[in-house]
Amino acid sequence: MEAKPHDDKQIDEFIQGNNYLPAKKAINRFEQEQGKEVSLPKKLPFRPTHKFGQLTIEGDLRLHYLRVFNKPHQDFIISVLAPESKIEKHIFSEDKVVTLKDGTKAYFQSKDHIHTLMFKKKGWGYLLTGSIKQSKDYDLEGLMEIAESI
Repeated sequence: MEAKPHDDKQIDEFIQGNNYLPAKKAINRFEQEQGKEVSLPKKLPFRPTHKFGQLTIEGDLRLHYLRVFNKPHQDFIISVLAPESKIEKHIFSEDKVVTLKDGTKAYFQSKDHIHTLMFKKKGWGYLLTGSIKQSKDYDLEGLMEIAESI
């Protein structure tokens, strides 16, 4: 048996520690439970080397995209909430309100280098989250571009 590179061992531990599944499997389970297809962004902030997913305790879908061959590593998280009204508990009065090209109202949060864009679209609630320490693509304009690709 060959020894795994250090990064592979860390990723295996990361998967197990978060109870992650391959993203496609998590998406399929979520769609089966919800009885409808989920719409996901066609644009991501980077080309992922790894794609994981999980169904949360609340029954939502969390997708975690990771790129480990760059330093620093990059990761991006998409949460899909069902029903879309669950998004209300994530929105605060100090969030910046913006409008996507299709007229969708979105809410932008910036806390401790973490940027999140929240919105309702196609019957789902979405949270797009990334750290600006890793990429400028997680600024408001970058997150809006990703949201508009749904």
